[in-house]
Amino acid sequence: MAAPLGTFRPAQTPLADSTANEIALQIRMYLGELVGAFNVQRQISPLLDSKTIEAGLSWQSPAYGHMSEGKYHLEGESVITDTGYLHRVPLTDKSYFIDKPFTVNGLVPDFYEFQTHYETREVWMKQAAEKHVKVNDMKAARRLIQAARSAANVPVGGDVTADMATPPGASVIGNVATTPAALSSATMLTSGATLLTGLQAVAQLAMEREIPDGQLIALLHPAQYFNLINNRELLDRDVMAVPGTNGDFPNAKVYMAYGITLKPSTAIKRVRDFSGAYGGTTGENASASYAADYSKNAGIVFTRDAVLRLVRKDMEMQMWYEKPRFAHLTTSRIIDGYGVKRPECAFELSTP
Repeated sequence: MAAPLGTFRPAQTPLADSTANEIALQIRMYLGELVGAFNVQRQISPLLDSKTIEAGLSWQSPAYGHMSEGKYHLEGESVITDTGYLHRVPLTDKSYFIDKPFTVNGLVPDFYEFQTHYETREVWMKQAAEKHVKVNDMKAARRLIQAARSAANVPVGGDVTADMATPPGASVIGNVATTPAALSSATMLTSGATLLTGLQAVAQLAMEREIPDGQLIALLHPAQYFNLINNRELLDRDVMAVPGTNGDFPNAKVYMAYGITLKPSTAIKRVRDFSGAYGGTTGENASASYAADYSKNAGIVFTRDAVLRLVRKDMEMQMWYEKPRFAHLTTSRIIDGYGVKRPECAFELSTP
């Protein structure tokens, strides 16, 4: 059996092969305290629809438009044979795919554990969980932005009229002709007033699309979120839908604007800050690529129906003892994927 590479040596500071550094860290007494990264909670996947499958690599479900117009009945006409009485609903189907298992693995030798005064495997497993959360949220964020840039599930064409079709996603980048210009501005990331104008345009478009009240969620870059907290109109109880619930300046909280629930998202920021266009990575399903240029994104507004998370296996962690190596092997994985479900439920804010 080949020797594993990259064992986790918990006394390295940081990850440097230096005996002096290792000894210096090992002899310190930590009194059971863990001084490390904060726990990171999933930001996006709990806000989306999900489907768990027991086998296979994909799942299909129907996507539908609206029924054709009805007809007033005239005396003597047959609702079976006369023109205009038989109505149809346009249907298509959507395919969703899982990616390869995303794994985080490590080997913790006993010898290094013996020299420390803290639980080394706890550090490793905590960090592994946080890595999974960050990667998974970025996948979800990319797919939400793609939803806003996607064409309609049921477009106008053939026997499908405008009354039967569904709208596309709303993104100035992806659908210039169908999207309010207010969704894009050079100051979308830096001006609370500009951001509110964009959110107003989203709320109006969502109402015109008959999206039910209270379903819209906005994921904002942290800078945008704090720009809104500085807007005292949002925190003034005289303009709140429910007095006393919309904002808290001392605790840096603001909850809603134009009926849209507001949430800061580090995942959205990381997706935008990626160097250049994202080209995908080995293991992501080629049938549903996450590749795109996200460098102009300035927030995403959506409902839980915009994207579906297909789950084969949610995060699991395992640990076993490798006797030949005198070490604990710890491994973790998630098997899932994200797919665009209803583009009409996604709205992208952007910079030019």
